[in-house]
Amino acid sequence: MADLAARTGAPRLRADATRNRERIVAAAQEAFVELGADVPLDEIARRAGVGNATLYRHFPDRRELSRAVVLAVFDTMATQAEALLAAAPRAFDALGQFVHGAAEWNVGALCPMLAEWMDPGSPTSMPLRTASTKLSSRSPRRPRRRAASVPMSAPATY
Repeated sequence: MADLAARTGAPRLRADATRNRERIVAAAQEAFVELGADVPLDEIARRAGVGNATLYRHFPDRRELSRAVVLAVFDTMATQAEALLAAAPRAFDALGQFVHGAAEWNVGALCPMLAEWMDPGSPTSMPLRTASTKLSSRSPRRPRRRAASVPMSAPATY
């Protein structure tokens, strides 16, 4: 996560502040998955083991916190995709593992926030897009089955 702050141009934080920020983001991700995007920020602070003032010092509003969670998930998924792609003998295997990993990370629960608060053209989403493009472009293409032009109920003529 520290390299994520460096890439986004965020100021460098003290070690304890970095730990608090990471705990808040992890607690928010867990709470968003479990309770939805409208979970009270007080609950997130409680789960992170920090005070409300600490949460608001790092994230002035829900949108900033949600953005940090989405970016953290993107960063994790991009790193995981690259590692799977490097280790798997076939890209199709890596893609399958990536999809299962996304399900384990409960990405589906975060999708409403992704749709509402992330710009798909944003440079911060580029690592995930690049990794997922590599995964899908190296996967073998299976030929599509052509639909029969004769209905199944029609008698066959030879």
